Amino acid sequence: MRVIFALLILILVSISSFSQNADICFEKACDYVIEGNYNKAIKYFSKAIELKPDFEWAYLNRASTYTLKGNYIKAIQDLNIYLRFDPENPGALESRGIMYCETNQPDSAIIDLNKVLIYDPESMYLNFYLGLAYYKKQEYNTAVNYFNVYLDNNGLPWETYYYMSLCYQKLENQTESCKYANMSLESINNDYDFVIKTNKKQFKTLKQIVSKCK
Repeated sequence: MRVIFALLILILVSISSFSQNADICFEKACDYVIEGNYNKAIKYFSKAIELKPDFEWAYLNRASTYTLKGNYIKAIQDLNIYLRFDPENPGALESRGIMYCETNQPDSAIIDLNKVLIYDPESMYLNFYLGLAYYKKQEYNTAVNYFNVYLDNNGLPWETYYYMSLCYQKLENQTESCKYANMSLESINNDYDFVIKTNKKQFKTLKQIVSKCK
């Protein structure tokens, strides 16, 4: 009995040690995120999870780091695990919804984003990404409705106007398409260098639309 009790103490101490080491790895990972060293951050988040498989915050933060790297598939995988621990977390649901949208899974995006409407109806980007999801589903009138709600809540205009222009183009409403394409270009003037650098394809499309307007 004494031997069994001693082993039990050792096991408990070992588990406690793993937990502490997991916390240390987690803290290191967070420091690396702040430094912008995402690869090392992922390495230490992964180590924390290896030491403590139910470390929900490590999954959530690793998902965020994958997002910063543009690896949306990996981000979705980690968010799926995190949401097993906290199924109604609006931030995680919204993040996954956005990732679904970015990876062309609009139906899944709409499911998650509509859940967020229940928990966090004033989420800043919710209506924009709902609009984008419906745009990708080719439901253009619904997309325009969500984009308008986003703009009413002081959403960032140029990209919203861009997608509204595309929606009206698909709806064969050239007048409205031209209107929003021009509004998008006017809005870009405030952040011209940034937009041109990061959104060359969208800017080129806008110029093409405007060139065909009367």
